[in-house]
Amino acid sequence: MILKHQKSKGVTKVNIPFSGLFNLVNVALEAGFEKENIETSDISIFSSVIGYYITGQPLETMNVSMIEEGDKKTYDNFSEVEKVAFIIYKIKLAQFKIATFYERQMFIHMVRTFEKQIKYIASQLDDMKERWNGIVYEIKDARQILSNIDPQEIILVHPPSYRGGYSKQFKIEGIINFDYKFEEFDYKTEAVEVFSEARKLGINSIWSFYKITDVEAKYQLSAEKKKVTIDNDKVEIYAATQIERFDDYEGKTGVVSAKDNFFKKVKKVKIVPYDYQITEKTKIEAVTIDKETALYLRDIWAHKMGVTAASSYYVITLDEMAFGVTGLELRTVYTLKDTVLSEVFGFDQPLVKHPKSHRLFMMLLTSQEMVKVLKGNSAKNRIWEIKSFKTICMTKYRKLKSSNGILEVTLREKLPNGNYRLVYETPTSKRNFQQTLEYWLNEDGGAYVP
Repeated sequence: MILKHQKSKGVTKVNIPFSGLFNLVNVALEAGFEKENIETSDISIFSSVIGYYITGQPLETMNVSMIEEGDKKTYDNFSEVEKVAFIIYKIKLAQFKIATFYERQMFIHMVRTFEKQIKYIASQLDDMKERWNGIVYEIKDARQILSNIDPQEIILVHPPSYRGGYSKQFKIEGIINFDYKFEEFDYKTEAVEVFSEARKLGINSIWSFYKITDVEAKYQLSAEKKKVTIDNDKVEIYAATQIERFDDYEGKTGVVSAKDNFFKKVKKVKIVPYDYQITEKTKIEAVTIDKETALYLRDIWAHKMGVTAASSYYVITLDEMAFGVTGLELRTVYTLKDTVLSEVFGFDQPLVKHPKSHRLFMMLLTSQEMVKVLKGNSAKNRIWEIKSFKTICMTKYRKLKSSNGILEVTLREKLPNGNYRLVYETPTSKRNFQQTLEYWLNEDGGAYVP
């Protein structure tokens, strides 16, 4: 991990401008940095109300207030956490395009379930506070942070690339008063220039870029595939202003070309061989793919099921080879109607050395890391939560042995043809992919025995 490498080199502090949903705080904590040495900042109202609540700063010092009289009365009668939840709720309502039927239904649902929504958002905020209380937050211009040199600090820069900026992403005009005096950061016109200036100043920072051409190759650390499609590959590029600090970093791989991916053409997808042997060193990833690729893979293993539409499609890879494919339905999750992740279909490659390989596939889908992947790839509101996983099976058996201990039957229906419709569900596990792999190998009987 990049941060662990820097910590071993004497870096003691992490600074995170553009804090967003504070996900990079978890990265810093996992690398061993103390909470009091993690500084976060942003200028958006969304991140700022969350940051103030997490760090125990009263909202009244943030100069934020409601405009409409009815909202003022509601706001004034709320507790501190409910006030933050109310602001997030109002921001979310303003984001809906009510001229669109689907979004109008989401809007109506949010309004009708107002008390439930406030309670749910407040519970999420309390969870954040419990995890991150002790960090530092302030409303601050990222340009200022990237002009101050601190030899013991590393700055993690994940600039917003939302077209139109915060004012369009978080619409509050006529709804909420929030007066900040900083000009919004424009990724398109400023990112390359500010990166170059920080490099010249000798500031130790790691940046995320979204185009290979945005930063010279000599400053690029690595790239991560964000979305694989038939024709192109979206990547997130990590670059360092002080690249010489990473000369001995083992994870330095350079950038994966946007054209160099294993899904160049659907029919050239590399699939895990039948005799493949899984070990604790096997690299596991979940990659979002387009519908055409997903259905092609599904039909390899499921023999032409016909159309099965889902809202998201993912391939689980072992050492960058397709191991399993799934279609997931997230619409009720996005609209905050449910916290259940529904599997529309899921199929995987049988492995002769691992008769229980399907159990690994299901464990990975029900893991906390899979939820994290879904959140990371979602352009929808990030308030939603997934607590459990559900799938439906059609089988001639009353119960599937491959699901024992992973999923529980919540509904069993006998069909006229004698087969069964089984509804399985389970809470998501707290394991990441690596922990899931180790559990499956060592405790679930997944290891290969010659």
